[in-house]
Amino acid sequence: MKIIFYNHYHRGDLHFSRSFVEHTVLAIVKNYPNTEFLYVHQNSPDTISDIVNVREVSNSEINFPPNNQVSHGIDENGDKVIAINTWVGSNDFFREDCGCCFVGNQKLWSTIWSILDQEHGVVVVPPDNWEDVLPKINYDSYSYCSFIDDHLREINDKYQKKVFVSNGVVLSNQAINFDFDPIIQRASQNHPDCVFYLTDDTGLDAPNIYKTRELIKKDGCDLNENSYLSRSCDVLIGRASGPFAFACCYENFMDKNKTFCIFTNGIGEGAWHTDGKCNYKWCRSENFPEIENIIETSLGE
Repeated sequence: MKIIFYNHYHRGDLHFSRSFVEHTVLAIVKNYPNTEFLYVHQNSPDTISDIVNVREVSNSEINFPPNNQVSHGIDENGDKVIAINTWVGSNDFFREDCGCCFVGNQKLWSTIWSILDQEHGVVVVPPDNWEDVLPKINYDSYSYCSFIDDHLREINDKYQKKVFVSNGVVLSNQAINFDFDPIIQRASQNHPDCVFYLTDDTGLDAPNIYKTRELIKKDGCDLNENSYLSRSCDVLIGRASGPFAFACCYENFMDKNKTFCIFTNGIGEGAWHTDGKCNYKWCRSENFPEIENIIETSLGE
């Protein structure tokens, strides 16, 4: 049997599915140890290459429907193929509570597991604790994380706070795109005891501003490495774009000292999991005075 997970959309969508996929795979291999698992998507390699027992098929055309949860057929060798759509936006029912949030993903995967059981006799028992399927990344699979370790050792305790800024453009209309540079420039000047890590291109140049692309030194997808860095940061700023989505991981959600500063059209688009231990501050992405106020207060706390 072959099981193909697929997603027509962006890297954040892949990230939020990763622990659900791993939970599904680990359950299936107990009864079907010879099953082959693939995850097919249209994004760059190394987005979800750490998922155990799953072969990532990147930059690939997807021939499965975007609104079906589970499809099936027979391949050229006569083996059964089950295709699983991991996109939470595939049905309005999944998004009715809080958009593409953790609750919506629980509803999606409960539906998938029910179909697998009823139509294919493949049993996946939901986790006893849903927080066990919050996004978890096997950072040991990403060797460039070592450059982050080197940097953190170098700066040691030089700064009072570390600030992760996902300043790139958003791709899914969850927020208004605006230039973070003037806001971060003022914040870095007002708080020389804080260090700022910007995940996208910036014209800013200051002793306490770093570009994560230059720290990580990777020619390719470095979202998992950015996630690794975010775990060492106190304040996480963004608009639910790729790097900010990858900073939404188990360790950050469960850290009571972590503050997410979210600037999106609705809080559900950025506050993916609201029942963890972390702190959330949110305002609409066009409210520039409040954006600056939230960042300022978060750095001063």
